[in-house]
Amino acid sequence: MRQCIFSASLLLALVSVVGCQQTPVAESNRTLFDEIDANQRQGGLVTHFARTGEKPANDPAGDRAVRLYEKAVEPLRYLTKNYEEGAISLQELDAGARGILEDIAGDEAIIPQAEQAVAHAVLHAILNDPGAPKETLAHYTDILVQRKSPHAEVIYEALVALDGYWDEDHVKTAASESIASAEAWLGGAENQGHISADSRSDIGAALRGMSQLAE
Repeated sequence: MRQCIFSASLLLALVSVVGCQQTPVAESNRTLFDEIDANQRQGGLVTHFARTGEKPANDPAGDRAVRLYEKAVEPLRYLTKNYEEGAISLQELDAGARGILEDIAGDEAIIPQAEQAVAHAVLHAILNDPGAPKETLAHYTDILVQRKSPHAEVIYEALVALDGYWDEDHVKTAASESIASAEAWLGGAENQGHISADSRSDIGAALRGMSQLAE
């Protein structure tokens, strides 16, 4: 079973996904870091709060970051930890993850980021589990595709696992949309300097694989 290592993978995933939406969206769906300059953005308010517990004063972006951490990131920390340690089943992990999203259903400002965080964490935890139900894989893969996640490496693994469960057209469409999302994110001027060489390499390899799926 794959090691999830929540603090190293999911928090970094959160820092990166918050800037991944490429098309104009409603005010309530704007990314958490729209108001933050490049120097502040590099570390990320979510990661800062997770490490220090310091809540920003009179800062809307900071308030959203705190809510995202308290309502999604922190519950996910314990949920994935319990799953990796064998304390809960895959079905309980799935139920808990869906419960997190139900609990934040009324908080429109953090829903896009929370959905991506939850989907990324669950897929990261279960993709190497041969017993993972295809419906569960499909559910969280759909979330990442629809939310324009740049994490092509996770989506590619999921699409390979879903081959035969999803029909060919579904896989091709998901691959094509994911390629566009990841390429737009990689090429975004606001992301230059914030993407590690390892991340670029991993995403690049996944994009080459997804290009074959999209043909």
